[in-house]
Amino acid sequence: MDRMQKDHLLKNFIDFIMSRSTLENPFAPEKLRSTDDPALVGKILGAEAEAAMRSASAKATAENKRESDLELTDTERAKIAEEKEARERAKKEFVLPLEDKEVPAEYQESLQHWRELAKELDYDGPVVFRVKAGFTLKDALKTGYCSKIFEELYLDIHGDKPTEDSLVFWIPRFILNGIDKTVTDQRILLVNLRNRFNLPNHHCSSFGDASLLTALILDHFKRTGEEVPSRSDGSVLTEAFMKGMRVILGWTSDGKFFCDRTSDIRGHTSVFPLGVEKKMRS
Repeated sequence: MDRMQKDHLLKNFIDFIMSRSTLENPFAPEKLRSTDDPALVGKILGAEAEAAMRSASAKATAENKRESDLELTDTERAKIAEEKEARERAKKEFVLPLEDKEVPAEYQESLQHWRELAKELDYDGPVVFRVKAGFTLKDALKTGYCSKIFEELYLDIHGDKPTEDSLVFWIPRFILNGIDKTVTDQRILLVNLRNRFNLPNHHCSSFGDASLLTALILDHFKRTGEEVPSRSDGSVLTEAFMKGMRVILGWTSDGKFFCDRTSDIRGHTSVFPLGVEKKMRS
């Protein structure tokens, strides 16, 4: 039997099998038949037939799945698609805002105190975020939101580091009465804030790394379209430095994100409430 005849015989056999209600060995006694058993087919016609049967079986399974999907309601299909999109988005993004119910149980008490603070600052959005490791200021350039100034200056920033896997408490609002204060005054305000709202001791203990704040700010802008800090509020202070001066972040008049340095800390600057849990327990 030549190759062409063999292929023709194999095709006819597969077509015959697929036309039956189950993928069984048609030559076996009824009691020995095995549904969807490519191995059994292989014993009769060899390895090539077994491989072809497995491929045909996989195709039939896919067809059955498509038929099953057709039985879903539009609402169910939309929900499945939304969940899939959310999973794919979470894989690609460095910052993932959490709903209050998604915050691990160990941090629920802290969450309630942060909610009280958010209320005082007239903010009702997410206050807890999962942040992935590895975001740098260079990654910010890929978003398309950064100004020419940012592109020219970010390489001069020192004292900054990439984000770490962490759970971050953050409110995209300046602390009250913080604008036009010195660095020392800003830190005192943060301590008072931490004590007044009974926050963990390591929360509101830092202005924040430039990369972490950049990741949070740009994610907030992408989700909401809101520029924080607002142009009227000015710029946010960071713990990073550039040529001996403290790095600030903000938005230009034409809606581009920038970084700069300032020696006049009592200028139009302030800080965000920020708390970082670097070792997530859940």
